[in-house]
Amino acid sequence: MKFLMLFILLVLSTNLYSNNSKEIIKNFEPTKEEIKNGAVIIKKDVKHELDKDNNSKSTYYYLIALLDKKAIEDYTHISIPFNSYYKDYKIDFARIISKDGVVNELKKDALQIKTPNNNMYNDTKIIEFSLPSMKNGSFIEYKLTFNSKKQLINKHWSKSGYIGRFHINNSSARIDSVRSSKIEVSIPKTNKLFTKFYNIKVKPKIKTVENKKIYSWQFNDISKFDFEDLTAISYYRIVPNYSFSTMKNWSVLNNQFNEIFNEKVVVDSKIKNLASKITKNTKNDEEKIEKIYKYLQENIKYVFANFGSGGFTPHSTHEILENLYGDCKDQSILFISLLRAVGIEAHPTIVNASLFTKFDKEIVMPQYFNHMITYIPSKNLWVDTTGSNFTFPGTSVNTIDKNSLIIKDKVEIKKITNKLENEILITKRYDYKNNNQLLNVEIDFKGAYSDHYKALYSQYDSKLTDMYESFFAQLYNSATIKDFKFTNIKTNDKNVKLIFNVKSNGEIDLDNKTTPIATYYGGLDSFILEKTTLRKLKKPENTKYGFILGIKGKIKTRTILSAPSDESKGTFTVLPKTYDNKYFTYSFMQRNISNNIQTTSELTIKKRMVKPEDYKNFYKEASSLLSNSIWQVNYKYDPFFKKQNQLKKGSDLKSKIDLAKSYLNTMQLEEAKSILDEHIDKNKNNYDLNYTYGVVLGLLGEDDLSEKYLNIADKIKN
Repeated sequence: MKFLMLFILLVLSTNLYSNNSKEIIKNFEPTKEEIKNGAVIIKKDVKHELDKDNNSKSTYYYLIALLDKKAIEDYTHISIPFNSYYKDYKIDFARIISKDGVVNELKKDALQIKTPNNNMYNDTKIIEFSLPSMKNGSFIEYKLTFNSKKQLINKHWSKSGYIGRFHINNSSARIDSVRSSKIEVSIPKTNKLFTKFYNIKVKPKIKTVENKKIYSWQFNDISKFDFEDLTAISYYRIVPNYSFSTMKNWSVLNNQFNEIFNEKVVVDSKIKNLASKITKNTKNDEEKIEKIYKYLQENIKYVFANFGSGGFTPHSTHEILENLYGDCKDQSILFISLLRAVGIEAHPTIVNASLFTKFDKEIVMPQYFNHMITYIPSKNLWVDTTGSNFTFPGTSVNTIDKNSLIIKDKVEIKKITNKLENEILITKRYDYKNNNQLLNVEIDFKGAYSDHYKALYSQYDSKLTDMYESFFAQLYNSATIKDFKFTNIKTNDKNVKLIFNVKSNGEIDLDNKTTPIATYYGGLDSFILEKTTLRKLKKPENTKYGFILGIKGKIKTRTILSAPSDESKGTFTVLPKTYDNKYFTYSFMQRNISNNIQTTSELTIKKRMVKPEDYKNFYKEASSLLSNSIWQVNYKYDPFFKKQNQLKKGSDLKSKIDLAKSYLNTMQLEEAKSILDEHIDKNKNNYDLNYTYGVVLGLLGEDDLSEKYLNIADKIKN
C-alpha cells in the first residue's frame, strides 16, 4: 500500500511537470542571441525545505533547450556531484522532449554513480546520466531530490550555488543564459536564515504558511557567461551566485570544531616522553617546532583525503601513532599534541588550499574550508605537516594571504602571513656543436614553489614529468627535447630542479661573412607567461573583470650565449626597458665574458589580485612589459675579434699595444685609448706606444695632444 501511494505520488508529480513543460515547449521561440549561444535554460526551480533541526530536503528542476550541435555534445553526459556521506539522492525523472511533444525517458542502463578519478579519499560521488534521441531543437527536462543523512554542523544548514547552471564535462564548461530561475527556502518560523547574493541584486519575497516561513527569489533573463572572459579570475567573482546559512555567527562553527578537535589532542606521559626524545638537544622553541615537524615528515605518512571526508572527526593522537599515517586533520592533531607536550601553544586551523576560493566573513559557511594546518601564536606561524618532503613550515603558495579560522575558545579569523622564499631561477645555456644550436635549460624552484611541485608529484607521480615535457615540447616546437627530468622531487630539504636539453632542427652557416651567423632572442617566455597568467591578458574593452596573477614572488632568468665561433662577435640590437610599479618590477642586466654574453632579468610580482577598477592601468603597464621585455643579440663574423681575445690574455706591453691597434683597426677608439692611457706615462721612450697613442688621439679630435705624442715618437725613432 505504501509503495503504491509513493508510485501514485511520483506519477502525479511527473505528469504535473510534463503538463507544465509541454505548454512552455509549445510556446517556446528562441531569440537570436539564444540561437547564437546554442542553448538556454528555460526554467530552473530549486527548493530547500528545512525541518526544526535544519535537516534538509532539496529538489532541483531544469528545462533546457538545445539549439546547436555543440550544445548537444556538451549535454550528452549530465553530471551532478554530491557528498554521499551527508546526502541521499533520487532522480525523480529525466527525459528528452521533442518540439512536437514526443518524450524519451531516461533508460535504466544510461545511469551510473561514479567516484571522481583522483588520488584523494573523499565522499564525493557523481550522478551521471545520458539521455536518448538528442537533436537540435529538443529539450532536456529532469528533476532530482537530495535528502540529508547527516549534517556538516549539528542542527545547522548551509548551501551555496549559482543562479544558472554550471555545466562541465570532460572537454568543456558552460554557464548558459537563463530565462527563469526561482530559488525557494522553507524553514520553521522559529529558525533563522542568513542569505547573501553575489554579482546580482535581488530582494526576497517572504510569506508565512502555518508554522513555516518561505523565502523565494525570482530571476529572469540571466545572461550567458562566456568562459573566454575568465581572465584568470575565479568564476564566483563574476557569475551570479548565492550563499545561505542558518548560522548566526562564527562561534557556532568554531565551537563545534573546537569540541571535535581538542578532544582528540592528547598530552599524556607517553606523548611527553616522545616529544622530549624528538626535541633532545634543541636550544629554543624554533628548533623544537622544526624537529617535531621533521619527525612527522619522516614517520607519519600523509593520506590524501578531503577535509570533510567521513565527517570532520580526526583520529586520536595514539591512533595516529599506531597507524603511522593520517590525513590533514590527523597530522595537525598529532603535531599539536607533541608541541603542547613541550610547552608550545598550538591550535588547529582551517583554510582553503585551492587556488581560487571564496570567503566572506559576513556569512558563516563551512564550505569555505578544505584543509587543516596548525597555528603557533607565539611565533605568529602557520605550519602544514602534510608534505613529506616540503620545506619548513610547509605552507603552500595557495594559502598565503588567505583567511584562516583558528580553532580555540574564542573566534579568531586571521590571514596567513608566513614569509616564504617564492623564487624561480631559470638558467639557459646556448652552445654550438656540429653547426647545430644546443640549449641546456635548468629551472630551480625555491621554497614554496619547490613544495608545490613536490605536492604535484605526490599526486601525479611520473605523469607530472610527461605533462611538463609535453608543455615544453610545444614551447620549443621547432626543436627536439632530450634528457627531460625533475631532480630532488622526493628529497627533503632540497629544492626541486627541472632539467632538459633542446637541439635545434636546423643548421647555422658559420661561413657566412655578411649577415648574422646567429640571432638570439629573449624576454618573458611562454613558461613565465604561463606561471604568471600574463598570457591571459585582455584589452580593457574586452573584459569587465579584474585579474589574478598566477604567482607572487620572483622569477629570475639567466641566459648565457656562447659565440658560434671564435671569429664572431655578439651585439645587442634590441634592449628591454625596466619597470617599477605597484604590480611588478622588472630589471635587466648584461655583461660580456670574452666573446660570450650573459643576460640576467628579474620579474617580481608584488600583488596577485588586480581589482576591476585598477585593470585599465594594470593592462597598460603589463602590455608595455610584454612588448618591451624583449632583447635581441646578433652574432656576426669579425676577423679581428678572435685576435683581440687572444691579445687580451697577454700581460706584456707589446700585447697591450697590439690589442690597442686591433681596436684602432675596428675604430673602437675609446677602448684603444683606455688601454694606452694605462701605459703611456710608465713607458715614455717606447716608439710604438707613443705613435699609436698619437694616432688614436688625432682620430678622437684631440689634435694638440696628438701632435705632442707623434713628435715624441719621431724623436725616439731618430
